[in-house]
Amino acid sequence: MTYTGLVFLLLTVLVGGVAVDVMRHEGTRSQVQKALDGCTSTVAAVATVQKPADESASDAAVRNTARNATMTTLVNDCMTRAGLSTALTSVTATSAAGYASLATTAGGTQSNFFMNMLNIGRTDYNVASTAALPPAGKVEVILAYESSNAMSVVDPITGINLSTPFRTGANAFVDTLMATDVNNAAGTRPATTVSLLPYTNGVNLPTGLMSRYSVTNVSNLANANCIDIPTTDFSAAAMSTATAYQTMVPADLATTTSTVITYLPSNSTVAATNIPSSAGCPAYPNNILRMPTTSASTLKSNITSAQFFGGLRWDHGMHWANALLHPGTNIGSIVTPVTTAYPSAYNTADVQKVIVFVNTNGSGSNPTDGSQLMLANAFASGTSPIWRNSATPALYCIQLTARPSNQFYRPDTNTWSTACPGTYTRLTWPQVWASVRVQWVAWQLYARGIQTSSSATLAQVRASFDAIWPTMQQSLPFTTQASQFQSECTAAKANGVVIYTVGLAAIARAKDPLRACASSPAHYFDTTSATFPDVMRLIAQTINQQAYTQ
Repeated sequence: MTYTGLVFLLLTVLVGGVAVDVMRHEGTRSQVQKALDGCTSTVAAVATVQKPADESASDAAVRNTARNATMTTLVNDCMTRAGLSTALTSVTATSAAGYASLATTAGGTQSNFFMNMLNIGRTDYNVASTAALPPAGKVEVILAYESSNAMSVVDPITGINLSTPFRTGANAFVDTLMATDVNNAAGTRPATTVSLLPYTNGVNLPTGLMSRYSVTNVSNLANANCIDIPTTDFSAAAMSTATAYQTMVPADLATTTSTVITYLPSNSTVAATNIPSSAGCPAYPNNILRMPTTSASTLKSNITSAQFFGGLRWDHGMHWANALLHPGTNIGSIVTPVTTAYPSAYNTADVQKVIVFVNTNGSGSNPTDGSQLMLANAFASGTSPIWRNSATPALYCIQLTARPSNQFYRPDTNTWSTACPGTYTRLTWPQVWASVRVQWVAWQLYARGIQTSSSATLAQVRASFDAIWPTMQQSLPFTTQASQFQSECTAAKANGVVIYTVGLAAIARAKDPLRACASSPAHYFDTTSATFPDVMRLIAQTINQQAYTQ
């Protein structure tokens, strides 16, 4: 080989070697930069919403110092896990109310293999990363939960009822979501608003919200303000303020009567409507929808005093959760504190809308198939053939047009005549059901009244009852309720609402619809009474962290 050829060969090897050193340097620098960026951004996001160890301290400087120390420690831990702890050279953490920033640097020295031949034995690399988080967005949360009578029944195996773990988990949710460290008074973002939405056969509205809609209260019962939602409304997120609605008929289909041949007074325990616990809209003051508030103490007090009675319609629950987040609801003047705009517009850059939907028994009154027992339409509205006087207990009279003559029957005297007494007043069907249960009417007025003789036997009365009772009710299949529920879920998600669904010891038929309703499979939680509180804390933590991405 000639001298010239040898020189060119050596130069070629040298150039190739330098390229190897450069690529090694860039590979190391890139690896450190990537790790540093990941650690910096992750730690800044987590530490911003993480409560410092000295969380009881009221002084902002103490909280910020604790947060800075936490961020520094977490960056060191993160780089150690990446195997690059020796590369980290500095961590500068800065915190203030509504703001957190993190600046980090790293560096190192590489011993060269080939560049040493050019008298460059080592090359240094230095990288830096920063993460700054401005004040996070507002959060509008609806906590919708099943408040049916089934939630208060003691489990024969565990010896507890599900209302106990629910209260524990719901309070934990509020504590975590509205922790001082992440909210406006001394923390990092505008206050979170939370509404509590218990649902049974319907949703019992407070008077302020009720007054925003055109509603005829057909029951005129205190604390019973459930709107009877038309089927067509379940495909929309909003509640129309122009549509004429009426409240649910307070019919007690759940409790039975005594099927005896004799008269039972209308105020007896086997006759009177059990309005608080068995009617479609349980009339309890602690069972109403709670308007959005920023007060954790108010929310926890309402959770502790919550009552569990009545039936179950999850489509009604999701419908109202959806409506409360719809901008057209415009209830800023009646939330606490009063605001000019609530709910916010959909897809606002700094607003997160969230529904947390808790359910155990799916929907429906029939525990076997989930169907919902309802009044037949003919008995739900309009003028009834029933009269009543003002005595105590009230006496009733019914007109039975199926009789050829003497169509007016009085069960207290077991007699028929050509008219009800003049002191009696004719009732609407809602007025009837506000006082007496459906089975009492079916037995005492219809089954006894249709007889042709006052000496009819018990078997004859029972046969008449068996004929009339099925005509007074109808059934809404579980599949229909589930379909309407999913329509509301779809409408909410289409508007950017995040939905978490939680099955609290849920029955089998409830799980698939709950999973389908959630924003993703990761937003559905199948819990037991033991794990429910931890899951609720996790959801609250996730909502808080997501607020910083708005």
